[in-house]
Amino acid sequence: MILAASSLVILILSSLSGIFIYNKINELTREIYLNGRNFAELTASQIAKFNDLYLEEGSFLAFNKEMKEIFSKNLDIKKIELFSYQGTIIYDSEKEKNQQYSGPARTFDDQKLLNQIQSQNISLINEDNKIVFLKKNIHGEFNFVDENEQKLSDFDEKARVLSIVAPYDNRLAVKYELSYETLNEKVWEMIFQTLIVMGIGLFISIFVSYIFSSRIVKPLKVLTQGVLTITQGDFKKQVNIKTKDEVGVLARSFNNMALQLDESTKAMLFQERISKEFELASDIQKMILPKDVPKVNGIDIAAGLIPAEAIGGDLFDFIQVDDDNLILYVGDVTGHGVPSGLVVSIANAVVFSHMEEKDMSKILSTTNAVLKAKTLPNMFLTLLMMNWQISTQKMTYVSAGHEQLIYYRASDQKVMLLPAGGMALGMIPDISKILKVQEAVLNQGDVLVSYSDGIPEAWKNEKEMYGIARFKQTVAQIGNLPSAEAIKNAIIADVKIFANGYEQKDDITVMVIKKS
Repeated sequence: MILAASSLVILILSSLSGIFIYNKINELTREIYLNGRNFAELTASQIAKFNDLYLEEGSFLAFNKEMKEIFSKNLDIKKIELFSYQGTIIYDSEKEKNQQYSGPARTFDDQKLLNQIQSQNISLINEDNKIVFLKKNIHGEFNFVDENEQKLSDFDEKARVLSIVAPYDNRLAVKYELSYETLNEKVWEMIFQTLIVMGIGLFISIFVSYIFSSRIVKPLKVLTQGVLTITQGDFKKQVNIKTKDEVGVLARSFNNMALQLDESTKAMLFQERISKEFELASDIQKMILPKDVPKVNGIDIAAGLIPAEAIGGDLFDFIQVDDDNLILYVGDVTGHGVPSGLVVSIANAVVFSHMEEKDMSKILSTTNAVLKAKTLPNMFLTLLMMNWQISTQKMTYVSAGHEQLIYYRASDQKVMLLPAGGMALGMIPDISKILKVQEAVLNQGDVLVSYSDGIPEAWKNEKEMYGIARFKQTVAQIGNLPSAEAIKNAIIADVKIFANGYEQKDDITVMVIKKS
């Protein structure tokens, strides 16, 4: 209640104050313009006279003294310029504060300003950058006209006037630039006064609301005591409030809540235990992933995995078999979540435990046999394994039904898909005859990108998918980046930009290898 009353008071006062300040700003803006226009009418002839008496005679000190006196009569004038009828700058108050200009004639290319200088009428430029001329009628009043002295009907008199040009005797013109600093100071002063009024009004509204709301505090205290009892574990607590107003409805709802709270608490504890177990499983899966990227001679490596859920179904690893061979692989289990996470753990363990064989086909055949025997019939794992031999600088790979390697050739910046092959692990008992070791020839600057289908199958909406064509185009554009890490980050960033916040439906894994 206090909040509602206070908000209403603030809303009313702020609205009224806003209207007042808005009108006052318009009034002061017009006042600055009118004062500037009158000032220009009165002083243009004086400045022309001072030019003839002092400036043309080389007496800048006397001229400057008179100009300071003119400036002191209107604090809203921040700059004065004097022009010849032909368009040369005779005097600039900002640049000639202490010394007269003595260089070559100063000219400008602004045709609109030249039109103002050579006009018979005073002219002005407003904040919309619109030039308007002022012509006196027979009653001595100014009409807004264009340079052809045609009356204007669409001129906004509330817009701030930035400068006024007053021609004199078809030989000189004075330009006055207006400042609105005093207006801004007055606006801040009005805002400060408004805040004081709002503070007083807020205090009064809080006081009155407090007095009124205290009448309903007593039954609420009873409810509060009931809540405290509930927090101590007594779920049978009932409050005795017989009123028929909103507080009575709240009391009856409280009594019903107390009866149901025991069951809800048990359900919440169960859900919390499940969440903790999921969190623990996710932490374990993160520990399986390699913590450091190996640094080996000849290639630069980077990899990353973004799971769609807390527990993902993708995997990757780097294993230094011996001093001359580094095994790298990227895999993708069907689906994601807990079942896929279990298959990921089994596959990682089997691959790691048989790495001493050094034969990629045998390692994958063994892993396939274990998955076929120990996992569900509908759970499969596609995997692409690579071997980098340091001594020969040779990259070979074996695909077990995985996505095709993307190959970026630095010499001509071409991107192509390398041959795939094999069959997903866990589908049939023996795949040894299906697996084929292939070579990816890498020259300096060439790039290999291994990935899970979460990238080409990333969705932007219900109909549009990222696709392998865009993936290849992205690699073509970023393949010349200086490091594998930079390329990996650019790929992930492009996928995120494409998805534009749309739900990630599958795990995203990418491994980048750049020949150094």
